Amino acid sequence: NKELFLDYGEAWEKAWKEHTRQFYQRQQADKNNNNTSSSYAAAETWNHRMAPLRTVQEQQDDPYPDNILIRCKKKIVNEMYLQRIRKDPTKKLFKISDKGMPCKIIKRYTANKRDLYYVEFTILERRALRKSVPRNAIQFVDVYYSTDIHLKDAF
Repeated sequence: NKELFLDYGEAWEKAWKEHTRQFYQRQQADKNNNNTSSSYAAAETWNHRMAPLRTVQEQQDDPYPDNILIRCKKKIVNEMYLQRIRKDPTKKLFKISDKGMPCKIIKRYTANKRDLYYVEFTILERRALRKSVPRNAIQFVDVYYSTDIHLKDAF
């Protein structure tokens, strides 16, 4: 039951208080102006939103933020794997180190009250298309050096 007290000094304390004050002022100004463009959401936040994924066409009018990319589970190249994962749409397929492969959402449709997707990806320098890809085989990942620690407001 011992505590460790770190004293960073008066200069650090002053800088922290100023950062906090300015941060909350900017946050309040954004809220008052209904400005959501400066609000940051990590890829993991987007993964938890269970809204339908936007197709390439929809993204022209309503793009995803610049800090995220869409990735597909690499194993979807195997049709037997794809058939197996369609049976359990709630199963988490991506491990923390699995960033998947780049893919594009070409089409979205609903079957059995679930959104399924046509996705396009490149394998061995050839374009490939998979249909009936469940949402749990698609994820958002953060663009390198775009996480919250790299934001201009980070302290």
